[in-house]
Order: sequence, then structure tokens, then C-alpha cells
Amino acid sequence: MMCFKLNTFFIGDRRYNQCIKFIKCQKEAKYKYKCLIRMLKIYWTSEGKTVFLLISNAIWCSIYLTRLWRPPLLRRGAQSTSTEYYEEGSDVCLNFSLDDLHQTTVFMKRDNRTICITTDKSNAYMIPINWENRTFTCSVSEMGFSVCFENFQRTDTGLFSVNVSYTTINSISIKQAVPVEYVAMSVTSIRMVAGTLISLSCLTSYCIPPANVTWYKSSVDMTNHYGSIFANSGGLMRTILAFQIRLVKEDNGKPVFCKASNIHGKDVLSSLIILNVLYKPEVESNTPNPYRLIEGNTVILMCTVTTANPNTSITWKWIRTDSPATALHNGSKYTILNIQRGSSGSYSCTASNSVGTSDAATILLDVQFKPSIEIKQCMTVNETDRVVLTRNIYSNPLANVSWFDGTQLLQTQTSVNTTSFIIETVLCTDTKNFTLVASNTVQSNVTSRVELIVNCKPTVEKTNISVGVGDASGLEFSSTVIAYPRPQYVLEYEDGTKNNGMTDTLTWNSVNNFTIHFKKNVANPYDYGLYQLRISNVFGNTVIYVNVFPKRRPDSPRNVEVTCNVKGVTLKWKSSFNGGDPQTFTVYAVNGHQNTHSYPVLDKGENKIHQALLQNLQPSLTYVFYVSAQNSHGNISSDVKSCAKLEETKDLTGVVVGVVGGLLALVIGICVIVVIVHRRYACSWSCDIKFVKRNMNTAREDATDTHITERENTER
Repeated sequence: MMCFKLNTFFIGDRRYNQCIKFIKCQKEAKYKYKCLIRMLKIYWTSEGKTVFLLISNAIWCSIYLTRLWRPPLLRRGAQSTSTEYYEEGSDVCLNFSLDDLHQTTVFMKRDNRTICITTDKSNAYMIPINWENRTFTCSVSEMGFSVCFENFQRTDTGLFSVNVSYTTINSISIKQAVPVEYVAMSVTSIRMVAGTLISLSCLTSYCIPPANVTWYKSSVDMTNHYGSIFANSGGLMRTILAFQIRLVKEDNGKPVFCKASNIHGKDVLSSLIILNVLYKPEVESNTPNPYRLIEGNTVILMCTVTTANPNTSITWKWIRTDSPATALHNGSKYTILNIQRGSSGSYSCTASNSVGTSDAATILLDVQFKPSIEIKQCMTVNETDRVVLTRNIYSNPLANVSWFDGTQLLQTQTSVNTTSFIIETVLCTDTKNFTLVASNTVQSNVTSRVELIVNCKPTVEKTNISVGVGDASGLEFSSTVIAYPRPQYVLEYEDGTKNNGMTDTLTWNSVNNFTIHFKKNVANPYDYGLYQLRISNVFGNTVIYVNVFPKRRPDSPRNVEVTCNVKGVTLKWKSSFNGGDPQTFTVYAVNGHQNTHSYPVLDKGENKIHQALLQNLQPSLTYVFYVSAQNSHGNISSDVKSCAKLEETKDLTGVVVGVVGGLLALVIGICVIVVIVHRRYACSWSCDIKFVKRNMNTAREDATDTHITERENTER
């Protein structure tokens, strides 16, 4: 029987050991056994007799053993000796393995003196033999042979052996253990720069058996990476554990220590050493990155130290990353007053202590400013060239640009720093100042003038000029010329000779716009006639024909149109030559009951459409309309037109009656017109009047077509 003691207790003066008896065990896996066991209680009588009391029946159970004592299996004839250490006062239990014992007598001896005997390993227990006042408890089982005793003393040291047939096959030497008393580290403080590799060691007191030593950083066992050496002195051993640490910033403030033990459950610890790891500062900036602000403002850049050891005597340095050799400021806060666009870029701050200089914290400074447009000299090109007008736009952020010709929008581009406007075929009239407008989020509508000059030959709006000359009046005329460069001119008679009798001036209206003006204070009949005004420059020439004649009354207005509606009557006509003198127009409306006329209408020029509105006319009556043109030399009338002003209601029955009565008065009205219009002239009129009968079914008034043919006598 082999019995493993669990605990010891007393009932009165009697001492009991409670143990487990292993009857049979089978190995199932590493550290796992399936065993048949019983629970026993053992005590000793006053006569020294051992009594076993059964506590439980045999049961199977699974047992996990992480440190299972398994003596070597010894065959007869083999011999092995091991040493075990025990602390004074502890209980001792020695175990031996026998694998081929059958009926052989087995002797358990101490220093060759028998303490237990068994003849069969099937015996439940063995009767111990008292020896030198020491009681040994012996047992045998399927697992082997064991002997135990209590309260180990120094005098209990010796050699315990198992003998079969007078041969020692297994022995254990037991010795007194000397506990390790202390373990100390080789240094008392550690203050090193991060990255340093330091060597340390742990040293124990002399003890036996040699102590196992481990070292820790915080609570992490670091021993697996290093080995131990031992020193012997008088049979006692001391352990020296050497190890190395590569210090890192994160080690700062962590404790390191050693632990030593040579008796199970009894450990000693070294003093704690707090690592003081020195390292350079680390910095950060809470300034927005990128930092955007408008030109002219004040900017404050901030940096702070997040960690450093030592965290005193910190020095600062600000630089611009594109000029690292130039220190801008020494301090954690860098202020820039009235910042300008040239200050845009990356700025870096660093902090230094006695260990070194931090990595830089970098801030991108983005100075935003309003657009400015590149100024260039005007571009001069030849007519029909392809022109590309280009300007650089300086702005942050990029600008949106628009090209204008006066108020006319020509082109728009977004987010550009260069803009172009293209004219595929340039004309002389493209000589002008274009307006370029740029805008961004800082400022809108920044403008610049882009000047284009087109080289071209002279051109005029009119190549024929009629100049009327009054009695005892002067002679004066002018013409506007478009040309570049400045044109030259000469006024010639029809035969090609130069006229020197008039005063001439050239007025420069704009880059390519000129006015040529001729004047003679007193005109004579010999000044009448046809002249040629020749205008030229290096790119070509043009000719204006000038006809000088005596002033007369205007020519008759043409293409008269009459529109009658509810609100009134509208007349339109085209003007004719004014006779060389400024003319005005008057619109007349005549019927048998009412004569009315418009306010004077100013002349817009020859062959221009004019218009007048007559109101307050009687509805449903037919009126005769004509346009009179007049100047200081007389007047003349247009052809006559007629129509009836409409009523505001759709019932037109009364209109029919009015038309019949009005037609009779029409002839009388025409005669009155002749008298009024041609007071100064002898005229002969013939009037052909055609009447069209009214369609009563549609209640519409047919127009009366009146045509007056004038035969005018010559005034002279």
C-alpha cells in the first residue's frame, strides 16, 4: 500500500494523518491519470502500533499531476541514488518504484539498518520497526514503495535505500535544506537614456539547495531569456542571475526586481528599482492644420510638449521647413502680425531637453488673399489675325473670372490661375478695352482692363455726304473714321486738285476712332459741287464723296403705314433727305368734323423709320392721314392714307352710317389740306378717289384708297 498524506490533525492527545491510498492508476494523457483510490485515516497506539481506518470505499477518479513524482523504474541489479532536501521541522515522505517485485522480500534501510520489511507487494501495509526513537511509516502499492516520518531534524539526514535479496536497487540521500535568505540586485538605481542596453544581475545568499532566481519588469517574468550561474562555499550555493535590458521610453517608471526560492512556497524578493528612462520630448500642435486665414490678419501658432524626461529646461525652436537653418522664434507660441501671402508654407516646431530634440510638429499655413490680375501692355494685331488674350490671376483660393465687352458677358471660367479669351478673326471694330473680372471667397469683382488694338485701313459709315448751304451761311460737314494707326486725309475737287479753302480738324475720339471736320464760314456759289475726301494709312484707304449744294426743303416722307385700333391710330414712315437743313415731322388726321395733328417728331436721320401715335379721335369715323416734313426752307407731305378708329364694343352698326356721311366730307377735307400744306407753292392737284361699298355682313369698314399725285413747279 502507498499512502499519500493529505493533512495532520489531533483529536484530544491523539494525532491523526489523513491520506489517500492509491490502489491502481492508469495513465490517460500527459499529466492525466485515472486512479482507483480509498480515503484512509491513520493513527498510532501507545504501544507504537499503526492503525488504519477506512473512510471511503474504492472509487475511480481522474487526477491531473503537474509535478508527479515518478521514481525511475529499476530492474534488479540496477542502482540509483538521488538527493532530497528538507527543511528542519518538515515531514518527510520517500517514494521508491519497483517494477518486478513478486514474492521477493524487500528491506527498507536507513544507513544500512533495516526499518521496514515486506515479502509481498500485495500487503496492505507494513509493520514499521522503531529505530532510535523514530517511527517510520512504510507502505507498498502498485506504484512502488514508500517510507514517511514527521518533524525532520538535522540528525535525520542519511541514506535511505531499498534492498532486494541483499542488493540495494534504489536509494535516496536526504539532507537538511538551508533556505535562501535574500536576493539583491547589482544596482540600487537606474537612470539611463532610452535605447541604452544595460546589464544587471541578481545575487542570492548562500543556501542549499541552490535557489531558483527569476527577475521581473512590472509583473512580467523576463527570466526565460537569460541563464543562471552558481557559486559554492562550504557546501552552500549562491545563485547569480545575469540579464540585460534595452531601455525604451515606455519603461520609464516601471519597477524591476528579483525573486528567489529554494523551498517550495517560500520566496524572497529583492528591493524594487524604479526605472528612470530619459528620453527626448514629444510635441504636438492644437492649431488647425492646414491653418487658413486671410492676408493681413494675425496668426498664432501653438505647440505643446506631450511627454519628456526630464520635463524641465525645455527649449523651443520654430522654423520654416523650406529654410531650416533660420530660426524664427524661441518659444512654444509663435505670433505673426499682419501676415502676407508670402508667408504661406509649412512651419515646424521642436522642443529640446538634455537628452535631445523632439521630432517636429508641422503646421501648413495657408494665407488666402483677394485676386490680382496681371498687368500687360496692350496687344496690337492686324485685322483678320487670330488673337489670344491671356492674363495670369494671382489669388488664393483660385478665382472665377469673366470677360466683358462693356456690359456684354463674353466668357466665364472657374477656379483658374490663368485665363484666356480667343478671337478667331479679329476685326477693326474689336479695338477696344475688354474688362476682366476676378472673384474668390476673399473678395469679389476685382477688375482689370485688357486693351486690344487692331491695325486696319480707314472705314467710314457713309461714303456719300450731302451738304446743304443756305443763303449767306457757312459750309460745314464732318465724318467719323475708324482706323489704326491714325489716318491721313485730303479734300480734293472732282478734278483731283486739292481744296485749300476750308478749315479742317482731326479729333481723336478713341484709340481707332477719329472725326474729320471741315468748315468754311461763308459759302459762295462756286463752292457748290462734288468733292472727294481721301482718307488713308499704311494699311489702306477709302474715299468719301461730298456733294455741296444750296439748301432746300426736305424730300417727301415715304412708305407710310397706318394702323387703327381701339386706343388710337399709329403711323409709321421712312424719312428722306432733309434738303441740307434739319427737318421735323408732323402727323395730321382730317375728317369732315375734326382736324388734329401730332407733336413735332425729330428727325433720326435719312432712311430711318419714325413713328407717331394719334389719340382722342372719334370712333367709327374715317380719317385721312398724312405726314408733313418741314425745315427752314419749306415743307412737303407724304402720300395720304385713311382708316377708321375702331369702337371699344363689337356692335358696329353706327359705324356704317358714319362712313356714308363722312365720305362726302372727305373731298372737302382734302381741299383744305392742300391749302394748309402748300401755302408757299403753286400746286396743281388731281385727286382720284375710289369708294368701296361696305360689307354689312361683316360690319367692317373698307379703307378708302386715296392717291395724290403732286406735280411741283420749280421754285427758281
